[in-house]
Parts: sequence; structure tokens; C-alpha cells
Amino acid sequence: MNDADPAPTGSPALNATATGQAAPHPTISGPVLDGRHAGGSDAAWTADDLRLIDAADELEIAARRTDGSLRRRLPIWVVRVRDHVYVRTWYRRDTGWFAHVLRTGRAAVRVPGLESDVTVHDVGSAGSRTEVDAAYQAKYRRYGSSATGPMVTDAAAATTLRLSPDR
Repeated sequence: MNDADPAPTGSPALNATATGQAAPHPTISGPVLDGRHAGGSDAAWTADDLRLIDAADELEIAARRTDGSLRRRLPIWVVRVRDHVYVRTWYRRDTGWFAHVLRTGRAAVRVPGLESDVTVHDVGSAGSRTEVDAAYQAKYRRYGSSATGPMVTDAAAATTLRLSPDR
């Protein structure tokens, strides 16, 4: 099985890096806590988890293989709407991190101060699309409409994934 994830991926920052342009912001780094391991796809994020996710410019995601091992971590933009955490890619595709997390429904995520195994829910543009679009625009507006615009198109909205912690 090939573990290579072709560029570009879900984050405009990573896309810029992959194309040789300067990224508008750095990838995340920093200390992490022990991951949470246990079942429960509808578990809730704690208030502290949500605070850490809100504070992070990007979330690192690694798709979990069926054997339980992790693929490489990639930085992607992340937003919160109420008590839910959402990620998107620029467009739906059958390759890269997006396809891998859809196939297994499992991933590991990391922001400074938090590491968690998650269940991935493919919600597409159903449900909270307007709120998720608004969250992307508000959180990332400092990068301008050329960066946020592609993340709020119909194609990007169709890639919306909700992440639930495994507890």
C-alpha cells in the first residue's frame, strides 16, 4: 500500500508550501498530551479540548490504517461550530488524506497541548454549512479572500468532515 499523499492537501498553507510559494502561516508544533484511546464515535470534546482547537491555526491529521498504524500527519485548517469540530479540503477526491480518512473513518489529530484519536463523520454540505462557512471566514480572514474563498465554495463544503473524539 502506498502511503504517499499527493499535494495539494486541505490547507491553503500547505498548498502554498507544496507549490513552492511562501506559506501564509507556519504548521503547528509544540507539546502534546497523551492521546485518548477508547471507543465512542459520538463522544463530546471537553471545554479545554475546544479551547485548544480554537487557538490552533491548523490541526495535524493522520489517517489511521485498518491495521491501526498511522499515515503521515498533515496540517489542515480546523474550525469549531458550537461543540463540534470540522475540517475540509479544497475539493472531494479519492486520494490523499481525505480519501484515507473516509475509507477508515478513523484518524489521529494533534494541536499544541492536545492529541486525540477521532472518528470521522462525512457530513458534506448538510447541516451546519452556513455556520461552518462563517467559522472558516472568521478564523482565517487575516489570510484574505484568496485563501478563505476556496474553503467556502460548494466543492469545499461537500468535503466537510466532523471529528468526534474517541474516549
